[in-house]
Amino acid sequence: MIFAVSARQAVTDEKLYNSLQSGQARARRLDYPCGMPRTEHTISRPPRACRWARVAGLISVTAFSGAVFAAAPEPVAVRPASASSSPGPLIAFLFRPAGAGPHPAVVMMHGCGGAYGRDGSLNARHSMWGEYLAKHGYAALMLDSFTSRGINELCTQKFTERTLKEAARVGDATAALAFLREQRDVDAKHIGVLGWSHGGGAVLAIINAPPKNGDGFAAAVSFYPGCTSKSKAPDKFHPYAP
Repeated sequence: MIFAVSARQAVTDEKLYNSLQSGQARARRLDYPCGMPRTEHTISRPPRACRWARVAGLISVTAFSGAVFAAAPEPVAVRPASASSSPGPLIAFLFRPAGAGPHPAVVMMHGCGGAYGRDGSLNARHSMWGEYLAKHGYAALMLDSFTSRGINELCTQKFTERTLKEAARVGDATAALAFLREQRDVDAKHIGVLGWSHGGGAVLAIINAPPKNGDGFAAAVSFYPGCTSKSKAPDKFHPYAP
């Protein structure tokens, strides 16, 4: 069973615990082929040669439009249990809306560059989306699929050589879904999933894999995913969620 626990209870690795407590991943600088120094765990903004197209506009979120963002994101640990292939707890950051709830919720899946900026904290896009969703009454869980696996980033790796495939993150999302359903202020029947780039491809894999037990995600949003394999075999793509 996956449940909400404190960072100290769930994480025995001192480095991982420290990163959870500070809300930051370690920031050892690396030099990438694309010519811009990065942090150990993330690329905040890939250089020109590697940059993904940016999405214009935002999703229109109308429910709970009068709600107010409650506080800074809370660093939490999501137990992988049998759902995820992660060797240890997944780092995540929970943006909670104001009020007792229960609130609808969203799991956010980062792209190939990871969840963090060059300073080691959540990058601007993920922070903005978490705050935006919380302001509109949604609990938002930013899930880090890389740090617990010792992955810095995937953007500079060839697709065939990437150590974490999009489909392998289905288990991460399943673990995050179970985590949110254990939160007293979350509406367990109304949890969606949102992802960008590599995370967008993971979203497509997630909604194409109906849960074996219980209900899956209620809705899904995928920003600029890799769609080549899906377009070549459209008859194999049968999303269970809108």
